[in-house]
Amino acid sequence: MEAQVTPFHCLPIAISGWEGDPVPALRNYDLPFHPVGLSQERGQGPLPNLKFCFGFKNTMYPESQGSDCPDQGGSALKEIQLETDRLLLRMWREETDFEPYAEMCADPEVMRYLGGKAFSRLEAWRHMAFIIGHWELRGYGHWAVEERATGRLVGRLGFLNPVGWPAFEIGWTLGRQYWGNGFAIEGARRALDYAFYELDKPHVISLIHPENKGSIRVAEKLGEKVEGRTEVMGIDVLIYGIDRPAK
Repeated sequence: MEAQVTPFHCLPIAISGWEGDPVPALRNYDLPFHPVGLSQERGQGPLPNLKFCFGFKNTMYPESQGSDCPDQGGSALKEIQLETDRLLLRMWREETDFEPYAEMCADPEVMRYLGGKAFSRLEAWRHMAFIIGHWELRGYGHWAVEERATGRLVGRLGFLNPVGWPAFEIGWTLGRQYWGNGFAIEGARRALDYAFYELDKPHVISLIHPENKGSIRVAEKLGEKVEGRTEVMGIDVLIYGIDRPAK
């Protein structure tokens, strides 16, 4: 099953009293994003309706730069969506995902091996923003995992590789009520396939707390094997890993 992709980041913005092309002028401001394109449609008034397309400044990874605006060419950042028999791996929606995500992160059992501390609502929101920002900077990240039969958010699953991370990692976290029904392995198998054959990753790791028997079982079912151990953000973890299968 192929990944579904759709472009985003084109935003309609009303601007009044601006003479000339506003895109170069806006680029002069020290913003965390920059306008990369502009399309115009003549409205009823003297000014056109402007639609700007924004992309985050990315001085650390300039190779990921490109126009996000379909009208301007270049490589648009894509919204990646994967499906399995029971799950939809999709991008995040604050209006529907935050409450169940905050509830999941507030469960001490869910967070037991993820720092050992339940999140406040603010911490859950900041973490969701981190996940979305990872997509912006890397072009991949953790998806919101939705149960197709009910439309409920069951957790998160996907890839991490921020600055200082040991390597490209696949990970998963599900709400406690969804443990034990095979969702993690089902979603992770689909995500691994995407990592190997769409992102062209030759090797993928998982960082797992030594006492997290549930995640260790998932990693082993994926075919991952222990490659060592390390410390990440003050937490001692095992490094599981798997090579891309030979064709």
